[in-house]
Amino acid sequence: MINIVQETLNVKRTDLAETFVTAVTDFDITTASLDEVRAIQELVYERKVVALKNQILTREEYQQFAACFGELEQFKLKSYHDPEYPNILVINNRNGAGAVGARKLGNMWHSDSSYLAEPLPLTMLH
Repeated sequence: MINIVQETLNVKRTDLAETFVTAVTDFDITTASLDEVRAIQELVYERKVVALKNQILTREEYQQFAACFGELEQFKLKSYHDPEYPNILVINNRNGAGAVGARKLGNMWHSDSSYLAEPLPLTMLH
C-alpha cells in the first residue's frame, strides 16, 4: 500500500503494531493544510488508532481539527461539557474545588457512544 501520509506530509510515522496503531511525529495540527488533514484522515481509516504526538492546542484549535473529520456530537450529559466549548467532553482525573467535567472518569475511560445503536465513527482524545 502506498504510504499517503509520508508522500503528502513531511512527518515521521511509526507503526506500533502490524495492523493498527500508528504514532505520527513532526506534524502540527495548527498549521496543517487541507491535504495534510486528509492524509491524516486516510491514516486513521487505515490504522484505526493514530497518535499525533506533541500537540499543543487550544480548545478552539482542538475543536476545529476535530470538525475536519465530520459533525461534532455533544455528549448527552451537559454537566460534563467544557463550559465554553460544549462540543468538548472533559474527562478529569481530579475531584475537588474547580474540577470541571467527568470527575475521575479517566480511571474508567471507554470509547464514547459505544453503547448507542449506531455508535459514532470516531473518538478524539487530547
